[in-house]
Amino acid sequence: MNVTNTDTSTNPPPGSAEPRPSGPVPRLAQQEAGVPRRFGVSVLMVITAMYAVLFGMLQAIRAPVSVFFVIALFFTTIGLGQMFLFKGKRPRRASVLLGGCFLPCLVLFITFSAYHGNPWHVELLCVLAGSTIPGALLGYTGGGIVAGVFLVIDKLKLIRIPPKNTGESD
Repeated sequence: MNVTNTDTSTNPPPGSAEPRPSGPVPRLAQQEAGVPRRFGVSVLMVITAMYAVLFGMLQAIRAPVSVFFVIALFFTTIGLGQMFLFKGKRPRRASVLLGGCFLPCLVLFITFSAYHGNPWHVELLCVLAGSTIPGALLGYTGGGIVAGVFLVIDKLKLIRIPPKNTGESD
């Protein structure tokens, strides 16, 4: 007697890499995308290509080296924050938090490097407080860009191209 199991809730379909969860997927997990915690060659190549495109655009507009550094640091900080803050479960919140901290720190660094001393004036404190909200918006935007790239990678992994049948036998 030949018995086959047709229940796919516990057994993955043939050829899939990961088993499917048996219970319902939480709604929040369906909505939020972020940087993955496991990296393969394809993910590392996409990260490298993303930085190459970014640096190519900055080179095309003849941006100074300091701009290269700040933008690379921003996107790297956002990506790492999405992975590690809140145990990777709240990538949007992590992006907003890091963006809200990144821009005021950048303003503070530029101010200290320009004054070479102690520039604690009321104007600086107002600028630092005022740069938190635009920084949070930039963090959210940067997090969306970073998560969007990895969401596209994830969707492309689901598309399986069948091998060509050349008709030759072994």
